[in-house]
Amino acid sequence: MKTNQLVISALALTSSLVTATSYGFPVNSETHAADNSQHSVLVAQKQTLKSSWKGFGITVNRAKDGIITVDGKPAALDEHNENAQVYSQGLNTVIFYKTGRVVLMRDGQFVGDLK
Repeated sequence: MKTNQLVISALALTSSLVTATSYGFPVNSETHAADNSQHSVLVAQKQTLKSSWKGFGITVNRAKDGIITVDGKPAALDEHNENAQVYSQGLNTVIFYKTGRVVLMRDGQFVGDLK
């Protein structure tokens, strides 16, 4: 009877591993580490879901469709890389970092972080 129980347990374990890998669940420490880094990226993205920042006499808004405005005027996407998106409108440049930080530059000079 114990042999049958061992066979059934082995089949159940194999079945759960196949199910876990087919649904993308981590099975070993390497995939778990990769999953943690993806989680960090998702946390950073959630922080950037804020839609309005103010400071230094301006208001920056991000509409649901992704359009950025500076004091109601649309901003142009100047640069998009793995760390940040850079928008400009007039003399103002707004940098949206993936960490959630939003920085204002005016006429090429650092002004400060928008809140």
